[in-house]
Amino acid sequence: MMEFGKTCRWILSALTLLIISHLSYAQEIDEQELLSRMHRDISNLVNSGKADTVKKLGFAGKDLALKLGNQNELAYFNYMLGAIYRYESPIVSKQYLDTALSISKKVDYKVGEMLAYSSLSKLMVNRGQYDSALLYEHRSTEILNSFPDSEKKFRELVKSHNSLGVIYRNKTDFVKSMKAFTDAYALALKYGHINLANYAKLNIASTNRSMGRFEEAKIHYGKVVAYSDSVDNAQLKTWSFLGLAELSAMDLDYNKSLDYYRQAIKISKRDKNTSLREISLQIGNVFTKLGQLDSANFYIDLAETLVVEDKNDAYYIELRIARSYVDMANENLSAAQKKLEEALVKTQEKVLPNQEAVILELLSDLYAQKEDFRTSYKYFKAFKVLDDSIFSSKNLHSINSIQYQFDTEIKNQKITNLEQLANNQTIQIRSKNKLILISVIAFALLISLIYVIYKQKVDHAKSNELLAKLKLSNAQLSPHFLFNSLSAIQQLVLENHKPLETADYLSKFSRLTRKMLEFTELESISLEDELTFLENYLSLQKLRFGERFEFEINTPKDLFTSNFYIPPLITQPFVENSLEHGFRGSKDNNKITINIIETQRGIQLVIEDNGVGIDSTLHLKSELKESKALSLTKGRIKFWERKTGMTTSMDISDLSNIIPGAHGTRITLTFPGL
Repeated sequence: MMEFGKTCRWILSALTLLIISHLSYAQEIDEQELLSRMHRDISNLVNSGKADTVKKLGFAGKDLALKLGNQNELAYFNYMLGAIYRYESPIVSKQYLDTALSISKKVDYKVGEMLAYSSLSKLMVNRGQYDSALLYEHRSTEILNSFPDSEKKFRELVKSHNSLGVIYRNKTDFVKSMKAFTDAYALALKYGHINLANYAKLNIASTNRSMGRFEEAKIHYGKVVAYSDSVDNAQLKTWSFLGLAELSAMDLDYNKSLDYYRQAIKISKRDKNTSLREISLQIGNVFTKLGQLDSANFYIDLAETLVVEDKNDAYYIELRIARSYVDMANENLSAAQKKLEEALVKTQEKVLPNQEAVILELLSDLYAQKEDFRTSYKYFKAFKVLDDSIFSSKNLHSINSIQYQFDTEIKNQKITNLEQLANNQTIQIRSKNKLILISVIAFALLISLIYVIYKQKVDHAKSNELLAKLKLSNAQLSPHFLFNSLSAIQQLVLENHKPLETADYLSKFSRLTRKMLEFTELESISLEDELTFLENYLSLQKLRFGERFEFEINTPKDLFTSNFYIPPLITQPFVENSLEHGFRGSKDNNKITINIIETQRGIQLVIEDNGVGIDSTLHLKSELKESKALSLTKGRIKFWERKTGMTTSMDISDLSNIIPGAHGTRITLTFPGL
């Protein structure tokens, strides 16, 4: 299916070129529309393997953009030509990319700047100039991050993370490299870019290989091969085979390595992609290790013929190393020495530590074969210093062996004895340092443990103290309620013509008192119990005030009030405050409404009255601040927050500030769902 899509895009581009070639017909077409079509076609075909078609389209688009004076498109087609020539001719590529960047800056075409910087970064990677590559890629990413969020932006960010990862890996900064690749992988998956995610996975595999984590690398390469088979992605498959080939060579399974390389080169030749020279060089190295030097020379020669006129420093060094391996296998040590020393100067000029380490180790081996152990030791010591700065130490036995041969040559046993003594002292010092370090760590752990235990005890004591204060607060609310209720009973008794109301009031008052005493000892009760208590309490107040007072409690039908827990009697002080202060001076039509609202995180209890409102007079505001019950309630809410670790809020508002023409007070209590 993908192959069919590629074919269709190629046919469309061919038709576009056909239109351009017939000027009489092209004049009948809107040239600006034609330019836009060419822009789309070259974008679709750039990775199709149809290099000649893409070049023709690029040149035609550049000429048409120049004719129309369209600077943005002129910059874009220069960028595309730079990308196309990146491997074929880096010099030409850089000229086009510099032109694209210059035009984009001149007309403030940010997309063009971003694309040009990104392509220049890739060009610098190919040339082994990693610091320049990093600078260009960071500039590209800065511009990209300034764009509004979109699917295209995130797709380009994935590519940018991948590019940064490659640069950091070449600079042997594996921590930053792995972070960049994993960021790219996560971002690609998040936005459904599976193809880009597999490019990131391929890079993760290669970084694992560079870090010596071969099993992880093999697993990732295998997954990428499976994916590339399912979507017929030749480029991904080629690179995966290259990685598997290098892993097999590291395991000394050269036949399996060659098999992977042959599969990769078959795909590379078929699709005419840019991996052919790298594959040829690696096959040559494998044949060298197998001792088949004629085959090795054939493939290295093939790789060298694919080097273009612009010197790629990193690749030039790889060729010199490959040639020196063949020379050493042929025992032509002088030729190998010359190539390696030339390459060493190049690596030091261009700051290529990985390749420098390989060359230093090879020179050490070469001089050992020449029985020049002094020079061999010098190179191996330099290799060890550099290698330890890149990787962990890995060949102590070899350096000790060369050290011993050097000592034998100069016949100076005293130096050996002194070095042995120094080594023993170093080992003793290291052992003591380790013991001190272990003691310090153990002491620090002990102190930390003591602190944690102490902190837990302090926190426990504070919790107990707060709990005691909560119970005291609950107990302080009860006398207030009892006083008001007994006053109401006294009023009913004095009115001799209301004996039934008095009896009913006493019965409800008795039940309510028992519940209050029971709740005083609890830390929390269900919302159902709270509402039942509140309804009984307001019923008592209804008996007390008669027709002058109404109340209403509204609960959603589908809300299970028994599933929510709140501090006991948390609503009673607010209701009492409305009765005692909010309705002061009002003789009738007094009403309290309680609404229960379920939220995403819990519930809200909204208590409203139609009294005078909290902002009506300074006197009432002063009374509200001095209300003991409200002060205690605020303390209980703070304790509840600390105990549950979840945010609880209380908001008191004057209705006149919310609803024009309204009067009264609204209290909103918000509790998390527990």
